[in-house]
Amino acid sequence: CHVAWDGQLYNGRPFLQSLSAAGATWCPIDPLFDGITSRGVLLDVAAGRNEGHVTVGHPVTPRELDAAAERAGVRVEPGDVVVVRSGDAAFRRAHPEWVARVSPHPGLHISCLEWFREKDIAAIAWDMMDERPIGYAGFGMGVHLAIANTIIVASKKEPKQYAACVVKATRRLDVNHAVRRLMGVARLSFASSDETRTLTGMMIGGVTVLALPDGLPVYVDDTLMGLPWVILGSGSRASKIRTSPEVLRRLPGAQIVPGLSLEVPGDSL
Repeated sequence: CHVAWDGQLYNGRPFLQSLSAAGATWCPIDPLFDGITSRGVLLDVAAGRNEGHVTVGHPVTPRELDAAAERAGVRVEPGDVVVVRSGDAAFRRAHPEWVARVSPHPGLHISCLEWFREKDIAAIAWDMMDERPIGYAGFGMGVHLAIANTIIVASKKEPKQYAACVVKATRRLDVNHAVRRLMGVARLSFASSDETRTLTGMMIGGVTVLALPDGLPVYVDDTLMGLPWVILGSGSRASKIRTSPEVLRRLPGAQIVPGLSLEVPGDSL
């Protein structure tokens, strides 16, 4: 994937080590050049809008996706490739003053993430990206990114010390300062995939803060607590959990930590 967070790509692969002058060495697009073979479902959201296109401030919602499927007489099923038409070309013609990546952006509301997970689709194609701004401070994007990541960190020296950190997907965990001070260690890094699996029984990308080993310190980014809800890992890469951030406050041993994460300037594209 082309969206990185905290120096990592999908499945915890280092961003910089995955780049070369010849292209990406991890998750490149080349294997998709021959296409993806699956059932395609076109959801024409634009056809249901009076303007003929999605507008700024009125993003695509799960209800609209359902309505588009009903109009077309189709049912979205697991494994489908969903193609969402929002009317990007018509929008640009109607708004010649609009500047991509500068002006407010029409597109899919972040709640569509849940709809995609519920339908268990294989892939999505669209003519508009995420709605931006998405209505949550500090978030550059919405549908491109999940809400909160649970990251296992480890001390460099023996005896090893571990902790779990829960932060917004669009912010950078302050490992070298905030987390190091909390753990009282001299040097600290992200736990490897093997360490993470051994410690939690889960794989990077699927770790849930709701089922961690007893006694493992849990540090929660305070910026999560102001959100109406958060999306967390479920223990598997195949699903997510939507819940109130107050659940994080009630976790055994959890600390709500101001300054646990840092802003990442600009979009993460």
